[in-house]
Amino acid sequence: MLTVEDLIKFFSLEFRKGKTELQIKNYEKEWFVNQEISFIALLDEIKVEPPNLKIWLKIPSIIEAVGESGYSDGLYYEVTDYKYVSVIIDYPLSKDNSTLSSISKNEKVFVKGIVSQFYENLLFMSLIFIEKTDKIEQRPSSVRKLPEEGPYYEYNKKHLKEKEQEEDRKKSNCFIATACYGNYNAPEVLVLRQYRDSILLKTFPGRMFVKFYYSVSPFCAKQISRSESMKKFAKRFFLDPTVSLLRKKDDYCN
Repeated sequence: MLTVEDLIKFFSLEFRKGKTELQIKNYEKEWFVNQEISFIALLDEIKVEPPNLKIWLKIPSIIEAVGESGYSDGLYYEVTDYKYVSVIIDYPLSKDNSTLSSISKNEKVFVKGIVSQFYENLLFMSLIFIEKTDKIEQRPSSVRKLPEEGPYYEYNKKHLKEKEQEEDRKKSNCFIATACYGNYNAPEVLVLRQYRDSILLKTFPGRMFVKFYYSVSPFCAKQISRSESMKKFAKRFFLDPTVSLLRKKDDYCN
């Protein structure tokens, strides 16, 4: 029996790569027509067209379509979108329709049937079995990944390297506070770092102070890190009061 995974394979870009339109149509006919298939779909609509009911279903996130490149957080991504396959079923009115009458639009249904035609994004079939289900298909409507080659790959590589260097630079510049609080990501260090980035670095005097601090703090931090008494002294009479004062300034600490 065919499954929805067989449809996913057929619609994948990799599977169809290099095949001609005729080869694809022949594959549709030879592999799918008159085959039994089962899948989970969404009920779209039921129309009364005597002597049949026409049941419209949608199998979501099946057709793999080439998407555009996406940009997020300074990086370029390759985006692949997935569209739905429409299913059309003719079901005789003379049969028991009580099951269908209990199913509402957009409900999930488990379906089993025989394929009569299959092309592009349309699947025509005769119904064997249909019922409501709580099962959820976990296929996403789109997928993004970092490119593995090309100009976007080179851009991302350069951007990530620069970002890593910037993080290393920032870490190396929090000398005294990190030495006293013992952790670059300590809450007190975060407050001081945020004040540096949000206030000091935005003014010329502030930048001059930061530059001076960076020139003398490595030596001071090295000496402080060797003495618990010096750590306590720096925290009690300099760092803790400063952090306490800065935390009262809601404009950048929240």
